[in-house]
Amino acid sequence: GFSHGWFSKGEYVKAPLLHEKYFYIKKQFNNNSALSVGFFDEAIWGGETKNHGSQPQSLSDYFRVITFQSASKSGLPQEQINALGNHLGVWDIVYTKSYNTKNFKFYFQHPFEDKSSAFQHFFDELKALNFPSKSFDGLYGLELSQKKSGLVSRFLYEYINTMNQSGPQAASDSTYGWDNYYNHYIYQSGWTYSGRVIGNPLFTLGSNPGHYNDGIYIVNNRLKAHHIG
Repeated sequence: GFSHGWFSKGEYVKAPLLHEKYFYIKKQFNNNSALSVGFFDEAIWGGETKNHGSQPQSLSDYFRVITFQSASKSGLPQEQINALGNHLGVWDIVYTKSYNTKNFKFYFQHPFEDKSSAFQHFFDELKALNFPSKSFDGLYGLELSQKKSGLVSRFLYEYINTMNQSGPQAASDSTYGWDNYYNHYIYQSGWTYSGRVIGNPLFTLGSNPGHYNDGIYIVNNRLKAHHIG
């Protein structure tokens, strides 16, 4: 899938743009089991902010956003090192298995905020089979369901860990880690809309003068949580 959109003006002088792409591949082992791997990437880019002025948004800049390339010389110095725009997304790995009257579903979703955590860090951890671990952020889930309805037809357990965020090493603030999920130094209202967090409802909004200047931003993005349903 591939799409393009616009944010409302909100906290910005000029509303930024939205890029979205995703894909899935699926391997069917037999009639009872399958494995799928998906990749989602969202990026805020362009627009104009109070503190950083107009951001690159030409057609060539759009191609840079799509391909995770760094900014040209017209971009901010930080954007010339990192991928252009505020990228965030998730790797989604799902394994399903049917056995007699029951269906089993195991899934893992790994969030990322930049090119290195989307690719290098993710594949390094997979090669080391280093999950679940405190250094590998993600949502781990197990779902059991009955093919026939009954008193209890479905059970769900989820565990989420976002404590690492590529580690505090070289980060400007070790409280938030290097990836600092949902926040961005250019688009300082973060991954929010109309004062609400988009995505993980456990991430909370607040203010902390000295970190960001555009009012509210994500103040709690490092957490561990369990969900049973």
